[in-house]
Parts: sequence; C-alpha cells; structure tokens
Amino acid sequence: MFEPVRDEQAPVFGVWRALEDARARCFILAIDYPLLTTEVLRYLAGRASHSAAEMVVPRWNGKLQMLCASYASSLLPRFEPRIAAGRLNLQSLTDDLEIIEEDALRAQFSGEPLMNVNTPEELREAARHL
Repeated sequence: MFEPVRDEQAPVFGVWRALEDARARCFILAIDYPLLTTEVLRYLAGRASHSAAEMVVPRWNGKLQMLCASYASSLLPRFEPRIAAGRLNLQSLTDDLEIIEEDALRAQFSGEPLMNVNTPEELREAARHL
C-alpha cells in the first residue's frame, strides 16, 4: 500500500484510506486501547453491523472514541473536499451518528476497556487496571 507524503498528520487520512481500499463499512481500531477485550470489541462491531448510521462510535470518559468506531463507505465522497479545506476532524463527518453511551458499556463490561493511552502516565494508569 502506498500512502503519499502529506504535510499534515491526522487519523482522518487512515480512516479515508481504509474506506477507499475496502469500499465497505470499516471498523477502525487504533492501537492505543490496551485494555480492550475481545468481548467488548465483538459487542461494538456487532452494534455497528446492525446499524444503519454512517458512523457508530462509543463514548468513554465523556469523549467520543473516533478511533474505535465504525465508518460507512457512504462517507467516502466527503473526505477529499474536507481534507482540501483543512477540516481533519472525524467527528464532524456526518450527523448520521449512533453513539454507544458509556453508561450502557459500563453496565455490561467491567474495568476500563476503552481507556485511551497516549502517554507514559496513562500507560501506568492502564497497568493498574490489569
């Protein structure tokens, strides 16, 4: 796979590329969810596979987890003009969004499965949940 060099780096480029290559709904999962279990992943993917929404995104710790989400291929035509305009935010791709609320996830799954880890401090915190 060849990805052109870009001046900017953002997750939007990876999501766009995945949808371009697959030409089908994609479940995007970043590598910074070390506590995510197979059970939670199956649940999220199952919800996405039964949804008509263009995006299915869980909310965790008050934030939408855009890199643990499902994206419909119908979003493809929106990427290029948005990127050309410098609009790299995934959250505003569509209003057709199904949010899996944190309360529903916490009722079914223990721990911190959608804890996002980006710093050494967050990694130490994640280790305490193992």
